[in-house]
Amino acid sequence: MKAIYHILFGALVLLVAACGRKEQAAPAPKPDAPAAKPLRYHALVIGIGDYTGTGWPQLGTARADAAAVGDILRTGYGFDVVELVDRQATRGNILRALEQLMHLTDNDALLIYFAGHGFYDEQMDEGYWIPYGAQRSRMEQPAKEDWLWNSSINRVLGAVPARHILLVADTCYGGSLFRGDEEPVKSVHWYQRAMAVPSRYLITSGNLEPVLDSGIRHSVFAQEILNFLQYADQDVFSASDIAVSIRAKVSELTGQLVRMGPLALPAHAGGEFVFVRSETALPSAPAIAEEKPEEPIFRSGLGDRLQQLATRIETHANNLSSAFVRPRILACLGPTGSDPDETALVRTRLNECLSSMGGSILVEREAFDSLLKEVELGRSGLADSRAATEIGKLLPASLILFGEIIHAGDQKEIHLRMVDTETSRVLCSASASFTNPDGLDPACQSLAERIMKTMNQARPLLLPASRTGNGTLQAGWGRFHGARVGDTFDIITRAAIDTIAPQETALGTARLLSLGEEQSVFQPEWNGAETNQSATLWLKATL
Repeated sequence: MKAIYHILFGALVLLVAACGRKEQAAPAPKPDAPAAKPLRYHALVIGIGDYTGTGWPQLGTARADAAAVGDILRTGYGFDVVELVDRQATRGNILRALEQLMHLTDNDALLIYFAGHGFYDEQMDEGYWIPYGAQRSRMEQPAKEDWLWNSSINRVLGAVPARHILLVADTCYGGSLFRGDEEPVKSVHWYQRAMAVPSRYLITSGNLEPVLDSGIRHSVFAQEILNFLQYADQDVFSASDIAVSIRAKVSELTGQLVRMGPLALPAHAGGEFVFVRSETALPSAPAIAEEKPEEPIFRSGLGDRLQQLATRIETHANNLSSAFVRPRILACLGPTGSDPDETALVRTRLNECLSSMGGSILVEREAFDSLLKEVELGRSGLADSRAATEIGKLLPASLILFGEIIHAGDQKEIHLRMVDTETSRVLCSASASFTNPDGLDPACQSLAERIMKTMNQARPLLLPASRTGNGTLQAGWGRFHGARVGDTFDIITRAAIDTIAPQETALGTARLLSLGEEQSVFQPEWNGAETNQSATLWLKATL
């Protein structure tokens, strides 16, 4: 069996509240702009079936899957293909192949196909690729020094300057957000814009479970991809077209759910990987100048709050670049109950407890009511594509709170689930009970503490800090982010941050002294008398 989980989620590896990646739609090119250079297509294809002497089971189809995918990409679509199979796919060779991708440019598109064993460490929330020759265990401990850490691969993919990167993993995966069961009809103009805007996308063969290494010659997942690439009616299609087309068949034959979605990387700007058959020219799109811009889907009233918040985040992110820290957003769509008055009371008390802790922006359910009529949140699809576009500015890569209020005799139970909107994972399930109004506040306080603890683990705050002339520190965390005077952070330095084992050194603590809108002043308390004045400082949340 093949099992690889949570591939490449290092930042929030995060449906409704979003800050982890830049979500603005790319501006359409002007009609008189010079034509962009054609994309050059590359593929790194990795297939490992021979795990002799390592403790990992043999895989019957992985090598043949990789070879067949590489061949169809080369002959049918003009890809420049590098193949690493079995003994070629050592840890060192894979790392060297990834390093060589750094020469790619904005005129390049890269597909990485991986078929082989994987491992997921639930406690560390870290996934791994298992290369050729990697031992499963050593001295009764997982031999992780032999494996490829997903967080390390994630950094590489974030740094590769190619315009598009598509990762296809015939393995298990935590699951990315599908944009609905029914894809909109895609025009030539859609494909051209998708090709123009950078993307980092993933297609995987399963969710959080081992996937079957089955099939006569190829795995079911690989065979369906090969069928699509060979026999699709379209000469131009996107990664999402493949995933939507094959997922029903793969599910029917294996019980696994093919997942597809954007990787949580800053390089993803909303485009998509587009395949073009060899000798096929993409037709000219209609002049963009003739298109009328759509009116925002947000209605008046509280809907404007969402639009203003999204616009503010985008504006500051563009103007301040890396100096701006995106706020953490928690969309509170629950809990819900049968008694409207009781539901309103519980939501109010819970939001008060969450607000008092600071460190995040809370968006209450009322702000989404006009959109909830058009968008089926929490289900497999989004009912209105325009609403999905607007929500996408705010929500992906953050957190949403669902829940119910359940009556069990005289006792009432509040059940909450916090969902990572990028992976659809339930990060936290918490419950508390009360029997009368006096017990509601302690119950809500307990739930809020659990939720915030999980949020700090899933969306940790790590703020770059600079020294000021009067001995204080300054960092991009303020009133807009939900900060409060008195918030305390650890002062750290970081080393080897581009390796699989980054190091942190604690230098002291910093207390928020003077609260600004997006920037605040912190009073440091150093552990020792001397500090390295040239060191890059970071504030790490202890909220």
